[in-house]
Amino acid sequence: MTSTFYRLRLTVLTLKRCNDISPTEMRLKAKKYHPFHHKAETNATTRLRFIGRLTVLVSLFICTLSAPAQKHEPNSLPAGSMTPYDLTQDEGLAMVAGDSLKPVMINYVARHGARFLSSQNKVSDLRAELLKAKQYNSLTRQGSAFLQLLDNVENTTAQRWGALDSLGVVEEETLARQMVNLCPDLLKQGRVEAIATYVPRVVKSMYVFCHSLCSLSPDLQISTSEGKCYDSLLRFFDTDTLYSSYLKKGKWKGVYNEFVRQNVPEAPAHRLVGNAFGVDSQRYRKISLDMYAVLQSMRATGIAADYKQWMTEDEYERCWQAANLKHYLQRTATDISAIPDSAARPLLRSLIASMDKAGSDNAPVADLRFAHAETLMPLFSLMQLPECRYSATDNYASVSRYWKDSDVVPLGANLLIVSLKSPSGEIYVCMRLNGKWVAPMRNGKFLLPYRQLRSFWLSKL
Repeated sequence: MTSTFYRLRLTVLTLKRCNDISPTEMRLKAKKYHPFHHKAETNATTRLRFIGRLTVLVSLFICTLSAPAQKHEPNSLPAGSMTPYDLTQDEGLAMVAGDSLKPVMINYVARHGARFLSSQNKVSDLRAELLKAKQYNSLTRQGSAFLQLLDNVENTTAQRWGALDSLGVVEEETLARQMVNLCPDLLKQGRVEAIATYVPRVVKSMYVFCHSLCSLSPDLQISTSEGKCYDSLLRFFDTDTLYSSYLKKGKWKGVYNEFVRQNVPEAPAHRLVGNAFGVDSQRYRKISLDMYAVLQSMRATGIAADYKQWMTEDEYERCWQAANLKHYLQRTATDISAIPDSAARPLLRSLIASMDKAGSDNAPVADLRFAHAETLMPLFSLMQLPECRYSATDNYASVSRYWKDSDVVPLGANLLIVSLKSPSGEIYVCMRLNGKWVAPMRNGKFLLPYRQLRSFWLSKL
């Protein structure tokens, strides 16, 4: 692909944003600057395709970058992997590093920002069950109300299933600003490299993030690239054949199904469809889980709906525990299998290779990777980050107390690694997970010599 890069500057122009957001004064001015070689998808992409993509992206920015800040009260219960990012978590570098250490490089691995439901499937399945109940005169008043909620979900989504929404834009803008505030001198100028998977919400997250970087630090030279060429690195859950086989027919399925049978309540489904048309227990439990999947997405998509209209706290939490266990069994090393961790090894090797360059003349000031929750969970487990790996043995009911998908991979989840150089030339490392510093070797130390951390990681490979 022919590479041309643009520095985008924000000035004032009155525009009407897309997605029914209020008018905002903004102008995007594109200024061509010196291109340099970067990793790109190898195919027959032409300059014309690039220009078309650029046009779309500039339009995308004009339509979305002005989203108003949204504040959300914390849920009384976990909202699962659709939990909006807690943007108040922003611990500064002074907490872990003294004045004698100079930041020389940032490595960053992130999930895309808040999105609409990934597909229409659960909405369609629920609608079919409710309409069938209506056909059999079994649909309750609550069921009719839930049908209206599904209509609201579809109307709000407007066929943008899985797309980044306005809250996701705000998340990415804010996270970029937090990165600049964390290391302002490092990010004044220099080279930034960013890659993303081919999925539109991930691509858009990368471009919103990078656009915010360059609006804050106009002298940064930012290269971006996305495509299926990064699948083996960022979508290994699709490309790793052993892992794909485990996801389809691994032993985790029996454990999960038994947990669902014993723990997922049928009552929420009963309150919607009644009991007059012959739905069995397994089907009631699926309806309850589908209800949870829709309800947990409400805050992220900006729909006003309280789960307590449909479920008790206990019912909601039991559904979340089942969904949480599924993520845990599929995406982390457990007593059943270490295959998820193994699949993330290429990504950890890539991080190590990048960090090996820290402080050298040919290193970028920031190396950014944008991907998915399914990318981050195995990686964090392999790295053995605090609260990201748990050995449950056979007590799977304990998982939800120690491993929470809402904490590990909220929408916009990210791992930010800062490499710092001492006056003697020694490289040190500190790591911030979702805005909070963590001890990467679980030894209580937030700041470590890189050679020590490197040896620890290599032992996991």
